[in-house]
Amino acid sequence: MKKILYLAWLVATFSSGTMVAQKNTAPSFHLKLVRVLELAKPSGNIDQLIPLPDGGFLTRDSTYNPLQSQVVEVYGPSGNLIRKIGSYGQEPGHYYALKEIAFSYQHNVVWVVDMLGRISRFNLSGKFLDSVLIQKPGFHPYGIALNEDQGRYYLTGCVALKFYLNDGCKMVHEYDSSTDKYLRSLAENDPDAVKREYFSVEDYQLTAAPSGLYAVDAPMRKFWKIVPNRGIEAFPVLGKQLGGDIPELDPRKPAAEIARGQYLFENIFADDRLVIISAGVKGGGKYLLEVLSANGKPIALDVNSPGRLIGKSRYRTLWFGERQGDKFRLAEYSY
Repeated sequence: MKKILYLAWLVATFSSGTMVAQKNTAPSFHLKLVRVLELAKPSGNIDQLIPLPDGGFLTRDSTYNPLQSQVVEVYGPSGNLIRKIGSYGQEPGHYYALKEIAFSYQHNVVWVVDMLGRISRFNLSGKFLDSVLIQKPGFHPYGIALNEDQGRYYLTGCVALKFYLNDGCKMVHEYDSSTDKYLRSLAENDPDAVKREYFSVEDYQLTAAPSGLYAVDAPMRKFWKIVPNRGIEAFPVLGKQLGGDIPELDPRKPAAEIARGQYLFENIFADDRLVIISAGVKGGGKYLLEVLSANGKPIALDVNSPGRLIGKSRYRTLWFGERQGDKFRLAEYSY
């Protein structure tokens, strides 16, 4: 009886989030609760989730205090923990300062990016396959996106336009998937980010969709659409709840203070028609969704998010996650 009541409470909690989201969205964007799932994860958090072909999940926990807690895990369709992928460390087969993961659906391979400037690859059984150190050009990668149809992968991170990094960066870097050969760099960060000296707090996020690549450079309020060999465009994101301009860095204060209490872009997902950007207040537990067309037209701004957006399936559903005491809950929404 207690279990039935608890499940009812879970559904009611996430359903209330749906009602709020639908009330604040345009008619062309609706969130509809599909299911609620509890993961067997008693501690830590989930910063990224990738649905797997068997109905299970690949997750990333980038806990930084302590670093040893960061982990990549595989869960079954019912939320049971199956195994960990790799482990903390600096040696091959490990990861240090875990940034982002990707999954090759063609080869069933897990890609893990860390702040040593390294990509490590594993199979789903946890076997370490290989790693590549990003050296030419050398930079600290932030995000990764695979384009398996084109045999390419893309990393985000700052590569200096000139000699000094604070003169501006190229943000997105293209590689050949079969050889790991660096091909080119794309998309300059916004001149205002350079003017305001945001370099130490910029966070480059990236996603791939049939219509191109989409990137954000927090704390800038815009996104970039990148269609390799065709062009690059930048579009403003004008959500009112995002607030005004982020102030310039004050050298007398820690960089982390730059946006305290303000919404910053955390994630970006796209499909063949929409770009969905998640914004959150650091440490505040408050999240918004900013929804635009692939050409920058506002569709639904300042949507109250039913949790933190951590993943998207290939079938036009979004995954939100939230820790509740010793439980970690997932909710899947169609849109």
